[in-house]
Amino acid sequence: MPLKVGLGIRNSSLSLLLFNFVGELLNLLLRKAVSSGLFCGLIVGCDEASVNLSHLQFAYDLIIFCSASKTQVINVKRILHVFEVMSGLKLNLSKRKLFGINIDEEEVLQWANAVGCSAGHFLAEYLGLPLGAKRSSLLLWDPVVQNFYKRLVGWKAKTLSMAGRLILMKAVLSSLPTYFMSLFKIPSSVIAKLNYIMAIFLWGGGVESSPREMDVEICKQYGVSVEEGWSWHVQLRRNLSDWKLDQFSDLMALIHNITLSLECSDGLVWRGNGEGVYTVNSSVKSCCPASTTDSFWMKYVWRGLVPPKVEADESSTHLFFTCVVVWSLWNKFLNFWGVCSFQANAQDFLFAWEDLIPNSKIWSFIPGVVLWSIWKWRNAIVFDGGSLDQNDLFFMARSRLASWFLANFKDVYIPKDSLISDLSLGDSCSYSSSPIIKIVPWSHPPKGFIKLNVDATVTADWRKSGVGGILRVEDGSVVGSFKEAAGPGPPILIELMAIKKGLSYFTSIQQRFKERLIVESDSKLAVDWVKNKERCPLVYIDLVNDIGDKFRGLNGIIRWVARSANVEADTLAKDGIG
Repeated sequence: MPLKVGLGIRNSSLSLLLFNFVGELLNLLLRKAVSSGLFCGLIVGCDEASVNLSHLQFAYDLIIFCSASKTQVINVKRILHVFEVMSGLKLNLSKRKLFGINIDEEEVLQWANAVGCSAGHFLAEYLGLPLGAKRSSLLLWDPVVQNFYKRLVGWKAKTLSMAGRLILMKAVLSSLPTYFMSLFKIPSSVIAKLNYIMAIFLWGGGVESSPREMDVEICKQYGVSVEEGWSWHVQLRRNLSDWKLDQFSDLMALIHNITLSLECSDGLVWRGNGEGVYTVNSSVKSCCPASTTDSFWMKYVWRGLVPPKVEADESSTHLFFTCVVVWSLWNKFLNFWGVCSFQANAQDFLFAWEDLIPNSKIWSFIPGVVLWSIWKWRNAIVFDGGSLDQNDLFFMARSRLASWFLANFKDVYIPKDSLISDLSLGDSCSYSSSPIIKIVPWSHPPKGFIKLNVDATVTADWRKSGVGGILRVEDGSVVGSFKEAAGPGPPILIELMAIKKGLSYFTSIQQRFKERLIVESDSKLAVDWVKNKERCPLVYIDLVNDIGDKFRGLNGIIRWVARSANVEADTLAKDGIG
């Protein structure tokens, strides 16, 4: 059916259908040209799985791939000219660009002039995404960062309330990187940059505000200025009801002795352990405090003798002492050592177990082995449809007993097969005594170096702390020391503050010495973060960066030492609490 072209056809209901017709015509034309050998597409893959990619077409955006040949480039122009004649559409070459990959720019420019278009350069943009950048390049995210700045011009922050700025951040800013993140993994440094921009906008106004200005702004809203010290002064916008006033009073009483620190960023601090960093072990201990029953099983059954991966805290419901099969397994171990069987409840039976063979090392492992073997076998029957064979069960228990025994006594060499056959071999070997705790003394710095030992101490409630340090030269003589209170905070924060204070102290007297500085701390975690800040949590990253900058300025070295080699610094830190 012939169509009469006129004004309004672009906005009619047929426009989308006509666009698809024309687009499909161009697609078929390009595929026919490739099959005829007029130009070659991009071969993706190898062998039978390879794909010849000749073009990418999305709406009115089109990318055509061809070989690095002037002839093929001209053939592509001819194909587009044929499409122009067939469709009646005019080809605007001034909007077209020719890109070359691993081709000299002058040659690309010559080819572009030959076909009448301009030469393109990478980085380019296609469908709103950068084209030609490395996936891990920070330049790839520069448009997103610049878009953040454009959205947060200074007047918006000054005219919007806190609630308005928060809504703008949640509704608009948080969605800006979504399109890029659908294809590219966003680097952590870009995340930090975007969070930094939004934090300044939320608290201080425009993005031109500095972090220092933002800190002072917070102090104006909730307390006195930083220079005068900290004192909470929260102003309420309206009168509170009685029950709200009680809650507000409780809040002020709770934060009365808490001061904001400019040494580190805002973040979550875990109070379940002494380091302030979350661990699964500390979480389990804080959620499930040890009870009397738990301590019984840990003392008389598991006892810390089994390897960590199989050590467990089974409840008494899993221990079927009255079961015929279970009691038969217990009797087999008793008969192996020539011990007469006896009946008793679970706790009395395990209480008496140690006294049955008092001088045997391998005997202590048997309760844990039997209980764990029974539990594993029971689960295999219930969940996996396994069958019960008492001989196999006894063999598996002996095999597990040999494995646990050899894993615990690594200095004893007994073939595992021999130990399974004769469990009494475990008592025929000599064992080393309990490990001796080695006291490591403080060591003198090498020639050309001066050593600064630093330490921190914190009260149990984390409300008071102190830092201290002692500076000694090559012959061990003391040439300086410091001690002071460090305020509230988790132990790992105070350890980092002790390192920073020590560096500041040495900087103040650096002109007296020519030696290179060595800093020693007994906090492995703090030393590890300073050496490798990628492992440091975000809440401490600013403080660790400051420490790193000071070390680079002093050309210093930091290393961990045992606590016994840091006694003097520990004493000074305790004195610093006051």
